[in-house]
Amino acid sequence: MLARLCSLTLVASLLAAMQSSSAFHLPPSTLLSSSSTCSRFHSCRSSQIPGPRLHHLNSLRGANMVKDSAGGDAESIKEGKSALVLTWFYAAPKELELVKRIYKRKGYTNVVIQESLVKEIATPRGWYRTYQRFLGDSKETKELREKLSQDFDLVHCMSGGFLNLGLVIMGMQAAAAPFSFKCLVLDSTPIMPQPKAFVRFARAYMQDHGLELFNKVLPEPVHTAFQTTRWSLGGAYVRAKHKWRNDKKLRTIGKLPEDTVEDFEEWTRWASHTAMMNRYDNMTAVHIDTVFNTQSTGLQECIFMYNPQDPYLNPEDVQRCIEDCRRFGIRTTIKHTDNKHIETLFRKPNVMFDAVDEALQRSAAVSL
Repeated sequence: MLARLCSLTLVASLLAAMQSSSAFHLPPSTLLSSSSTCSRFHSCRSSQIPGPRLHHLNSLRGANMVKDSAGGDAESIKEGKSALVLTWFYAAPKELELVKRIYKRKGYTNVVIQESLVKEIATPRGWYRTYQRFLGDSKETKELREKLSQDFDLVHCMSGGFLNLGLVIMGMQAAAAPFSFKCLVLDSTPIMPQPKAFVRFARAYMQDHGLELFNKVLPEPVHTAFQTTRWSLGGAYVRAKHKWRNDKKLRTIGKLPEDTVEDFEEWTRWASHTAMMNRYDNMTAVHIDTVFNTQSTGLQECIFMYNPQDPYLNPEDVQRCIEDCRRFGIRTTIKHTDNKHIETLFRKPNVMFDAVDEALQRSAAVSL
């Protein structure tokens, strides 16, 4: 009982602290004057992942997405280089503007910022809402699909942006909207879709923001157990809500085709069951395969940029992601930095942009 009360207090304190400010405050000096789902699901083939039909259809749709976006079917005009930046949690508006200015200085004329919202990225309930949102026909949803329907030169995932990217790919595939990219930068990430990864992130955050007392009072195993239970309950809630609503409303949203509705049903059953049964290793494998699926994204090169001593990251998760990236035949570059979490872009941007320029030059040479 005491552990549960401590855990509830911890979560409440963390959320209050994070919602009152950005999760990562960039140094004032930096803000003021910065100058600088593949056919090879061999590791996941079990009854707990979406069926072969769903993966096969997504792979075909993804290949069409790459063809359409690269061929100009996406309604966007490229003037110079393009980039999609998937941000860290609770990024402040002034920080996002700084990111855009940095990219503009480096010759990127088309810069799209996609925020990583905790309520959408950090819980099973959020994953369900995000997937469903991509299938809607509201003005906001149409604008979201339109701005993402491009063949980006670069996708830059910062911290929680890795999870965001997986959801974007799944959502765009489900909506049959073109989306592809040549180069991927994983900056201070991956943070995996696992309770233990979010607990590590939360405890590092509290250590950095004067809440280390809670880390001392609440053991990490207890914290992880609480978060796992919370996610399991979230998965059960999604499953019950989806069954209760049936699919009548879903079939009327945007007059979706039957196969799209069936795919969504299958994905919901898999995701909710995986969360309920605490099978997050399986979910992680599917997420990694979705991001590194070169057939559906057009990805050619990936740059891992991180501090090996970053307390927000699990070194084993980073190494697993690097190995899986290479397994997919993607050219992989590793850039170790001595900067804090996500600060390399603001303190030493050339570390990233020089590596990206080299990758894009190689990509251009291959496409000639």
